[in-house]
Amino acid sequence: MATRADEMTPPPDAQAGRAVLAATGLRKRYGRGDGAVDALRGVDLEIRGGEIVAVMGPSGCGKTTLLHVLGGIEPADAGEISIDGTVVSRDERRLAGLHRRTVTFVFQGFGLIPSLSARENVEFPLVAAGVPAGERHRSSLAALADVGLVEWQHHLPEEMSGGQRQRVAIARALVPNPRLILADEPTGNLDVATGEEVLDLLITSARRRRCALVMVTHDPDAGARADRILSLRDGVLVNHTEDLT
Repeated sequence: MATRADEMTPPPDAQAGRAVLAATGLRKRYGRGDGAVDALRGVDLEIRGGEIVAVMGPSGCGKTTLLHVLGGIEPADAGEISIDGTVVSRDERRLAGLHRRTVTFVFQGFGLIPSLSARENVEFPLVAAGVPAGERHRSSLAALADVGLVEWQHHLPEEMSGGQRQRVAIARALVPNPRLILADEPTGNLDVATGEEVLDLLITSARRRRCALVMVTHDPDAGARADRILSLRDGVLVNHTEDLT
């Protein structure tokens, strides 16, 4: 439950409350025969614009698989995914294009390119999208300013602490102005104090930009700060806890 003043939901806009992403009947199986594992077994969900959602459950229940399927990293074996009302799961090119413009990721392991500076890592999705150099530079510096790391823009990831690297990863997720951020255990590689700072930053940034955030977490305190909790057990959504405010 968000109780801090800096996490208060901003005034609604035209997209608030609309479904930015919807999924029906998602199924994902790994392996074959007797060794096959059903990671997702008919998952239905809807993510509304601007909401903070925590996905919780025991290890191995399918949380990361769900995020990867929603984010287009892995294909579903069955089911449909819609972004802003457009079904994208049947068309790989459309799926990739809409995800690039609408959905971004924050990974537990940071996912930064070691040979690129902080600013170059933040710029990377804009390069892939064909954004002109001058606009990339301005946008990346603005995103680094949002996470308090402008002075570190020329540093390589190996020259930064874990918390700083995750803040760069958050800036990279923010720079395309996405409708939805998918965060997989974003504090999992950080100590408790640094993890709390990073979580504060992630939630505050999402609320300020009216961007939906779906975060996989084992941390009940992180879950308590969400607007809604989705509980997974053995690849099935077993509980939707809504309106926690």
